[in-house]
This record gives sequence, structure tokens and C-alpha cells, in this order.
Amino acid sequence: MLSQSNFEVPPGYVGVTFQQYSGAVVPEPSVTGGPLGHFVFTTGGPKVPSYCLPMPVTKAVRIDGKVPRLYQCLDTSAVAGELELIIGHDLLVWDDAGVTTEVSFHGHSQVNVDLDIAVANATVLVPPSTT
Repeated sequence: MLSQSNFEVPPGYVGVTFQQYSGAVVPEPSVTGGPLGHFVFTTGGPKVPSYCLPMPVTKAVRIDGKVPRLYQCLDTSAVAGELELIIGHDLLVWDDAGVTTEVSFHGHSQVNVDLDIAVANATVLVPPSTT
């Protein structure tokens, strides 16, 4: 599993947010003061958490010739003990050569879905070395 956060994203991008006492939802700042992004990449990991709901794939998407599954993960976990690292993420899941791979970005937007697809398309499955 790879989890990368606190990287700077372009102005206007909404990634990690928090709710202020006033009820307003605002972007969480990165260490440099700009918007905060959060990205998770896993292979062969646990099943999709129950707080992630299936989303329709709005355009014909294929990852290595296969149709991926897209989920919108709720902002709170309903089940203790589940992987909480992807709460609030848009999640893309696909299978390649018997390996389930997942990529997700924090926040719910078409930009994050497009980022999920771009990362998935750039991913190359590398078998373990036998030497």
C-alpha cells in the first residue's frame, strides 16, 4: 500500500476538506499553505469497505482491456475495523492477471475520477523477481 498526502495540488482543486464550527466545508491546507491532496494505491489488499458505494462509470473506461469498478467512499466509516484510509475518497478498482488493484484520491469530483483513471492507465503490473 502506498499512501501519499500533504502534496501540493493546483489552486482551485478540492481534495482533503474539513468542516468548520460554522458548518462551512473548506479545503485543508498543505504544509505550504495550498490545498491538500491525499492519494492511496493498493494491490491485493482488503475488499472494498462497506462505506464505499458503487458509482456508475459515466464514460467507456477500460483498464488493460477490463471494465473497472468505481466507488464513492463516504466521509465516515460505519463499520469499525475497516480500512479507514480511504474515507471520503473516489475509488477505482480493477483486476489484472488475478491481482486486484485500487487507486483513490480524497474528495468527490470528476477531477478525482479522471485522476484515478489516469493513474490506473499508467500502472504496469510487474511480477516478482525469481532471482
